[in-house]
Amino acid sequence: MFVRLKKRRRSRAPANPIFTLALAGSAALWLCATPTCALIRVDFTIARIYEESSLVTLGTVASLDADRRVAEVRIDETLKGKAPAARWRIQVLSPESIFPRIRVNDRAVLCTGGRGDPPIAIIHLADSWLLGQGTGGAASAAWRVEEPYKGAQGFPGDTASLARLLRDLKRGKPGIQNVLDASAFGGNLREVASLKAQPLAATSADLDGDGKVDLVVATGQGARVFLDAAGAAADATERMGLAGAAGMICAAGDVNEDGRADLLIGTNLWLNGPGTAFTRSTASLGMPQSEWLAVALIDVDRDRRADVAALARDGTAVILSNPGSADRSWRQSRRVLWTGGERPLSAWISPDWRDDGGAYALVVRSDGITRYALGAEEAAPADFARLTGQSLAGLRSLENGRLNPVLTAAADLDGNGKTDLLLWGASGALALLNRGYGCFAVDENIIVGVTSPGGVSVSTLLAPPTIAVPGQRGEKCQSLLLLTKAGRLYELGAREGTP
Repeated sequence: MFVRLKKRRRSRAPANPIFTLALAGSAALWLCATPTCALIRVDFTIARIYEESSLVTLGTVASLDADRRVAEVRIDETLKGKAPAARWRIQVLSPESIFPRIRVNDRAVLCTGGRGDPPIAIIHLADSWLLGQGTGGAASAAWRVEEPYKGAQGFPGDTASLARLLRDLKRGKPGIQNVLDASAFGGNLREVASLKAQPLAATSADLDGDGKVDLVVATGQGARVFLDAAGAAADATERMGLAGAAGMICAAGDVNEDGRADLLIGTNLWLNGPGTAFTRSTASLGMPQSEWLAVALIDVDRDRRADVAALARDGTAVILSNPGSADRSWRQSRRVLWTGGERPLSAWISPDWRDDGGAYALVVRSDGITRYALGAEEAAPADFARLTGQSLAGLRSLENGRLNPVLTAAADLDGNGKTDLLLWGASGALALLNRGYGCFAVDENIIVGVTSPGGVSVSTLLAPPTIAVPGQRGEKCQSLLLLTKAGRLYELGAREGTP
């Protein structure tokens, strides 16, 4: 039976230390913030919760009782221990904002441990951390929630991602990354070449299969291709059959599953054939290029084939679904991701922005960063706090409390195999280092100590609209290729002495 307590009853501390800490709402993020250190460590981890819990269950909300504020949760999977019943009953009294957000079929996570009186549970429901007290003794199947649990810095993501993480931990997988070190990235900004091309957009990929990153640049006079961008930067546009390609935006990816990188240039798809000779495909986007915010060749509909995805500045996502055969037509669909709000400054599309293999966009505005799903039945939008567990306010890289990046880039800045996001502005840089499972750590020391040729300030050298694309991967980080408005190409990679 659920009743509202007149006076909150504090449990006696359970024997298990993780649940002793839970009573204090403890989750810690440690950051070495000196100019020579970019180490971030999460001390209060999901792995620790899993290891020290006596019972870990994953469930689905089966029904809701609005009058009593009770969610009945069907237990789908017990990862550890033995559940006392087939269902949990969770009464969410406070915070009052939580219960109205709960929906039938929502995912739920409940972990218990120790021998407290009453027993304590760490609960994740409605994408929120909660602290529950059992109402039926040690083998309670009913829980009362009267306070949140401060676990967002340990895991700021949604409940569905947390369930996948716990399942992976049971299988012995590494799980979410709790130590991140981007100290290898940065150092000297090296000038590579003057490409004599004023860029509108650029993308990078290994087009000829030699293991070196090549650069594709969209200009007002047509597309240009430069092989071994960080080395010779040799113009191979005509040799590769792309002399007739033109557009204001471009992207790279393997759409016909032959192991070679294909290209989207403007509204047209170009297929990379034998001998690295590109031919124009029948696939075409019928949308004015001036409206595009970001494009990508990425699997949106989860059929393991790269589709064409374009995101417009008004929040419309246009998808050309890959038919998987040259004699079939590409089907176009549209989806509105947002309406109104602040004008987006930039966006990057990647499957790395969440853990479920879907296609997502990180959209940067002056008032924040938001993740949107491009697929039709994916996760809800996630704001900066959901991505990082932190508030945007108070970050020193802001200008008058707002984001105002000179450039944005997506690359693996810390060498962990996951794509990170870099925002570089006059007041400094802000990096979202990808921990996995849709979670990120904030690093504001990412470009400390970066120098530029001739003593010119980096901000002056990279004045907008400088374009940044991923470069060569090293052992500790991936470099960035930076292309200025005047067509000067720079590389920013590992610090001196780093592989």
